[in-house]
Amino acid sequence: MKKVLPLFLLLLCVSPVCADRFTDSHDNVDNQFVQTISYGIDASAFTPFEKEGWVRYKDIEFEKYHLQGQSLENGLNRSITHYIEPSTGLRLGYVDGAFAGVPPEATVNILYHYRNDTGHDVNIGDIVVAYSQNNMVNRDMINHLLEKEMGREYESVPLWFLHSNIWRQRFGVLDIYNGIGPVGAGQEGVKVIERVKVKNPIEIVEVKTEKEEGGVRMNVKLRNNGREDLLDLMFTHGDFEETFNLYFREERELEYFLEWGSDSGANLGSFRIQNENRMRICSVEGVNWGSWFSTEAISVFGRRIDGGWSSGLIFGPAQYGFCFERVPYTMVSEKILLEGGEEQVEEEVVEETIEGGEVVEDDVGVVLGIASEDFVLPQTGKGNEYILLGGVMLLVVDVFLWYSVVRKKNEKRNIFTKICTKGCKNLSQRRI
Repeated sequence: MKKVLPLFLLLLCVSPVCADRFTDSHDNVDNQFVQTISYGIDASAFTPFEKEGWVRYKDIEFEKYHLQGQSLENGLNRSITHYIEPSTGLRLGYVDGAFAGVPPEATVNILYHYRNDTGHDVNIGDIVVAYSQNNMVNRDMINHLLEKEMGREYESVPLWFLHSNIWRQRFGVLDIYNGIGPVGAGQEGVKVIERVKVKNPIEIVEVKTEKEEGGVRMNVKLRNNGREDLLDLMFTHGDFEETFNLYFREERELEYFLEWGSDSGANLGSFRIQNENRMRICSVEGVNWGSWFSTEAISVFGRRIDGGWSSGLIFGPAQYGFCFERVPYTMVSEKILLEGGEEQVEEEVVEETIEGGEVVEDDVGVVLGIASEDFVLPQTGKGNEYILLGGVMLLVVDVFLWYSVVRKKNEKRNIFTKICTKGCKNLSQRRI
């Protein structure tokens, strides 16, 4: 019986229940909750452009081959096994999803992949994602490149966790997210926990236009909101072209003359700014298979309610990973309208208030797109009623006076007339 009991206990520990001792030890060597992240790009947001090999997103144009990374659809459909090297159990660095190269304004989704191999249910209360390898890159630098929607700053940096009975520290820019809650034994899944937009460092501060003989005087003010020097930017508008540098936090004004005919309308089209400068920020540095542990090689942590912070898969081989890169692009401005200019319209209605509070509508003619108050359509049948009435009354009075004169001359001969003045004779004989 004494020989059988140890064998029986050994067989029990082979079962999945004994596979994870993290609950008691809090040591990540014993952690069997597998987790990692990947980046997914929603490629359906980009639309083909009339230029072959180019696509457009909002006001950004870029060459299609610059777009790099895993599609969001593929990331949501892949098992976590896809990202793991079988012989080492490390997170593969050369698999799609460890890198995202997109133009400004584009959004990258951060996907949280997990699988519960502990043999029992696990409750993930919080998730922490790294955005830099260490404190050499601060949060301000990250915020100049990326705009995040859902996370919040993890204020207890560094994050402490136990590995091989040694307390380790994860430094860098860390954000915390709500956890996924209970995960059943053997359960696997993926969830989008963040959407990150890559920012455009170039800001169009102001555009001024002034009409001159033969064209328009343009003044465009630009600002560099990034944390880098933007070299060899190319600005084009119509026939005008200029290459210039825009240094860190610099503002620059471009003044040029744009030939523009008076019959060309008020729409001056758009200008373009071509930026070939790339910007990349990575959150991990991988390790070789021989030296397989480094805190800077871990991209994600999950707080297990039963034992504390559990670390995600270690990134390998030795290379930078989980990188956001802003690829070369061309920025297109909105349509520029000539100041004081008007597009051609057919008719403009102007309200005018006259005495007595009555409101009338005057039709103002428009010729070749220029409104003129001198060209007013004639007003017919409006405001002439009083003149007509006065004319009728004068006519009646005139007829009455002439009739009276004629009546006086013939009064003596005809005393039976109906109309007679008070001074006429034989008034009593007048017929009623």
